[in-house]
Amino acid sequence: MRQRSRSPKQIWNADIVFLSISVRDWREKSAVFLPMLLKAAKREKVGHGLKSQRDSGIIPAVVYGKSFDNLHINLELGTFKKIFSEAGHSSVIDLKIDNDQEPLKVLVADVQREPLSNEIIHADFHKVDLGQKVSTEVPVKITGESPAVKSGEAILLTLLPEIEVEALPLDLPHEITLDITGLEKIGEGVAVKDLPIDHTKVRVKEHQPDDLVVKLDYAVQIEKEEETKGVEEVEVLTEKKEDEEGAGAETETGQNEPPAKKEEEPKAKEKK
Repeated sequence: MRQRSRSPKQIWNADIVFLSISVRDWREKSAVFLPMLLKAAKREKVGHGLKSQRDSGIIPAVVYGKSFDNLHINLELGTFKKIFSEAGHSSVIDLKIDNDQEPLKVLVADVQREPLSNEIIHADFHKVDLGQKVSTEVPVKITGESPAVKSGEAILLTLLPEIEVEALPLDLPHEITLDITGLEKIGEGVAVKDLPIDHTKVRVKEHQPDDLVVKLDYAVQIEKEEETKGVEEVEVLTEKKEDEEGAGAETETGQNEPPAKKEEEPKAKEKK
């Protein structure tokens, strides 16, 4: 059958669709996020009117850095939560304050939360120099499914849920994604040296190359330990019960009773 040729318009539309899918796929697979823009306003009075500000959806924050005077600012809570959920602690944010032309390059260093509601009430930003390396914690994200886990033979142990790394700010991975589909046998795992990061740009701190991030372990190990513990407790209780019953029987038959005290015979009168 003869295939119909596509018109230039159809080809153009197909190319656009392909391009959009390629960009989306790249963004999903890319470990490094491009800076996101967050607007803020300078806070003139420090420590005043915080409750009323928070009630209106505004939270205080501070920016600090090397050779940089601390800067107190206000943020719109809803916008900050959205950006923080995407950037985390390891993605650079463009912080634009008032009408300043150049935004500050910052990382979210810390957030404070209200104990009862767990709502964010304060944020700390670290102003970074794009030419200077920084250290931060990067979360480990597990994807895929191990055949051994799927069959119930094994369980996955995440030994390092977060990993501290050092890199230039724009080289910091947003997260470290581990595909565990290839883990098939008990004892297999993924070591630090096998992490899917550019080790020429990103250095893992505090851990050796052979340290395991995740590993497969026996799924029935915990159950066996609990069963063994239960059997031991039953044996102890049984022995204790038998000892008590034995002691009771001996008491009833008069055996093993403490000897009765002999009555003292009256002393003979001494002859005068």
